[in-house]
Amino acid sequence: MSAQQLRNEIRESSEREASLIVREARAAGEEQLDAARAEVRKLESRLLELERARRAHLAQLRQMAERQLAEITAAEQEVLPALGVVSAAARSIDVPRPSPAAERVEQG
Repeated sequence: MSAQQLRNEIRESSEREASLIVREARAAGEEQLDAARAEVRKLESRLLELERARRAHLAQLRQMAERQLAEITAAEQEVLPALGVVSAAARSIDVPRPSPAAERVEQG
C-alpha cells in the first residue's frame, strides 16, 4: 500500500467519522429542541389554567364586593325607629313619619 492510498483511507475514515459525529449532534439537538417545545407547550397550558383561575377569582371578588355594597346601601337607608334615628341616606328619601299629634298619643 502506498503512502497516497494510506492518506486517502485515513481521510475517508476521518470524513465518515466526522459525518457520524455531525449526525449524532443533530439528532441530540433535535431531541433537546423537541423537549424544549414540549416544555413550552406544558407551560403555556399551565399559564392558561392560571389565567382562567385568576378571572374566576376576580369574578367571585366582584360578586362579593357588590353584595357588600348592596348591604351597605340598604343599611344606610334603614330607619331606626326605636332610637328615633334616621340615617342621612334615609332622610333623602321620602319616608312617612308620624305626625306630632300621633307621637303625643304614643308617648301619652
